[in-house]
Amino acid sequence: MRSVITGVFLAVWRCRAYTLSEKINIGRGMSYSRRLYWDDFIKTDLTIQIDELDLPLYFFTGLHDYTANHEHARDFFELIKAPVKGFYTFRESAHSPLFEEPQRARLILKQDVLTGRNSLGD
Repeated sequence: MRSVITGVFLAVWRCRAYTLSEKINIGRGMSYSRRLYWDDFIKTDLTIQIDELDLPLYFFTGLHDYTANHEHARDFFELIKAPVKGFYTFRESAHSPLFEEPQRARLILKQDVLTGRNSLGD
């Protein structure tokens, strides 16, 4: 992803699954949440706060993501205990694998997430 404009903003506007009001509210929500939560978000270390979940855990990570580092995501994923876990590396993606590789994301959602399995994970 070269920029937030082309990688997220335009991708959201091109996505037919969102209504016009949803597209507008995505931007509003991002702006609102960043203003309110950014400082706390930066100070929070989830690796010391979460070590177990009582629900399935699926990570979708872009190999070229400079916002949420793939290797750090993998390390965090390995620390957490969960009844079902799946880690999925999108090799042609950065921060938005659902937009950048939508066919693979849909396949994982259908075959693994909706069935509670991990057949397609790394």
